[in-house]
Amino acid sequence: MRYARPKTLILIWKYMPTCDFFVAVCREATKSTNRNQFCIVNLFFRIQYCGRHEADDRDRHGQSILTARSIKVVSMIFLVIGAIFRAIAVAMAISVPSIVLITGTSDGSSITLIAALIAGALICLEYLNTYPSMLEFRDAAPYNRIRYLSALIAIICVSTLFREAHHADNANTMLMAIGTIIGHGLDFPYSPIRLIILTLPLDVSNTIVDAARLSAGVTFVISILTVAGFFLFTRLSRWPVSFGSFNVWTNLPVLDPTSGVDIVLRLTREGRSNIGLALLSPFLMPILIQITMLTLRLEPFQSAQSAAWIIIMWGVLPTFLAMRGIAMLRIAELIIEKRHSNNAHSMLQMA
Repeated sequence: MRYARPKTLILIWKYMPTCDFFVAVCREATKSTNRNQFCIVNLFFRIQYCGRHEADDRDRHGQSILTARSIKVVSMIFLVIGAIFRAIAVAMAISVPSIVLITGTSDGSSITLIAALIAGALICLEYLNTYPSMLEFRDAAPYNRIRYLSALIAIICVSTLFREAHHADNANTMLMAIGTIIGHGLDFPYSPIRLIILTLPLDVSNTIVDAARLSAGVTFVISILTVAGFFLFTRLSRWPVSFGSFNVWTNLPVLDPTSGVDIVLRLTREGRSNIGLALLSPFLMPILIQITMLTLRLEPFQSAQSAAWIIIMWGVLPTFLAMRGIAMLRIAELIIEKRHSNNAHSMLQMA
């Protein structure tokens, strides 16, 4: 029995420099606003297309016979797969509290399921769209990935701490020990942790109070680490132009760079405003929660799921605002650098 020769590896090395499909994909990648999509297509066809028989794949000049239609079909397949994967990831993250905390009511679980489906559908439609709608920095990885991972870690930690607090006999875990140290260490007068604890009603159980203190401390630390890590990443890697050009319209769909005042001033103003709101929101959100509870006569802290979601939103919202502010200021700096380089180039041409 004869074994087939490894034609794929041989032909990749032999015909890859003259592969028309590779050239076509590179040309389409320069026109596309989604760089990750065409990187995957390029890798796929390097292995699959260029490994066929020489007589079927090459014309008389030794080049591959390709069509633009095959490029679009495969790129669309990867686009759909990526959108579905992101939608499932977002829906699963939202469903974690209802899965982990089995003490919630059926109505709360149903509301969480509906919210997960709606969020997943919106994310799927957003990434299936060629043109952006509302999601910012869609093609400026890893901005949204960092936000998702930070929110997912906060959701898992808060849900686990609330579950362990309700099962005090089996609560000897590392997360519980870390949460105890952080929660009690940050629970001092006028701190954000103390404010969120003071928001709890007087008749709430001690179990929810302890769980809220520990989870608030852990979420607060996760938020600080995420913002600090993203700030260092933007400074060390020249984000968002480290992997290619940055399209303002695609990544900031709600910002019109041609209307109003100068785009640099608008970006600087919005960046500073978002960072200011991020610093104030841990102190303002407990006040807003208290006002809402008194006005609408709600008791969200009586349920473990609703209490966990309040702590999650209290920690995740400042993280998102701070990251958006840092990103806005970074883009403003890049635009200023680009203008200076263009001015210097024009001066050299005049000289």
